Amino acid sequence: MEQRFDKPQICYLLGAGASFEALPLISEVPYDLGTFKQYIINYNKSLGDAGEGDLESKLSNFQNIINQTLQHHSIDTLARKYWLKQKSLAKQENNGEYDWYQLIKNIITCWLTWRRLNNLDIKFLEYDADSKKSERLKKLISLDPRYDAFFSAILDENLELPNNIKIVSWNYDLQIEQSFKFYLNDVTLKEVGHSIGINYNKYSIGPIIKLNGSAVIAEGTKALWESSYNHQVHEVFIKSLSNQFSKNIYSNIRFAWEEEGMIDDYRRLASKYVSESDIVVVIGYSFPIFNRETDRQLFANFTEKGISKIYIQADEKDAEGIKSQLESIETGLSKKAEIIQNLNQFFIPNEYWSNPDPLGKINSYII
Repeated sequence: MEQRFDKPQICYLLGAGASFEALPLISEVPYDLGTFKQYIINYNKSLGDAGEGDLESKLSNFQNIINQTLQHHSIDTLARKYWLKQKSLAKQENNGEYDWYQLIKNIITCWLTWRRLNNLDIKFLEYDADSKKSERLKKLISLDPRYDAFFSAILDENLELPNNIKIVSWNYDLQIEQSFKFYLNDVTLKEVGHSIGINYNKYSIGPIIKLNGSAVIAEGTKALWESSYNHQVHEVFIKSLSNQFSKNIYSNIRFAWEEEGMIDDYRRLASKYVSESDIVVVIGYSFPIFNRETDRQLFANFTEKGISKIYIQADEKDAEGIKSQLESIETGLSKKAEIIQNLNQFFIPNEYWSNPDPLGKINSYII
């Protein structure tokens, strides 16, 4: 008689490092933003300026944000500073402050949209010749291949995630949607996201939670899901990034620190997924200080509901630091953590493939 075991509940917690092969590191972001800005200007020149006037001047606030990002740990840190400032200023009547926070969200969203487009004209790309970072930025591809390997290994025949796997992502990029699109022909990335249960609105209760929303820019009721750079994309970018950006333009990024009902719902659902898991796999996430409140909420009930193990997949030089950050979330949490240093593929625990092996005879798999 075959002995059978229930599969453990596994929750993946993803951070920016999960998109390492496709997107810039934190330290590379301001340089890549500069390349993005110059691409818009060069493309516009190729149109004979198209009546836009001095575009460099119209994007001066964009350049201001690039300059400020160089002085901060990350563009997310800068965004939180402006969010706090705007909350304070909102208490003053007629303060007239420029909406820097909205501009930062527009910048991030348009930039990541540009990064995933597949037909960028190389003649419009200008990388900093003196920057070592530029060499890596030139080699980035639109999709981190580790997502493909991960989904091809765990999806069932109905193209659905196993019912014992949940994903909580801090990333507002569309790497998950881009990877899954292979399986669904002739559909938009939005339709792909809906098909796998990504939370694009408050009515979504699927297995994938994106705590910071998604990098999708919208004009009125029309969201920009295009896969190639064209005149429409170009015009929306200019409207989104100009000093006097249109109030009809908005980003679908909703940082987890914002005080809004839908975001609270996502945090509660993500906390439920983490607390009900037997195993949490952390990939590319360093538990930054400005996410501390939400991270504590995510792990608040782990002792009562029994996370048995945490796997941290990270580079050797970063792994111990990430592990130690767990103690600032909950005392004793780091004792449950094991470091996985192989970064070639997303880690899938041995416990997923078979029953937990008390004798340690079954090797862990990295697919």
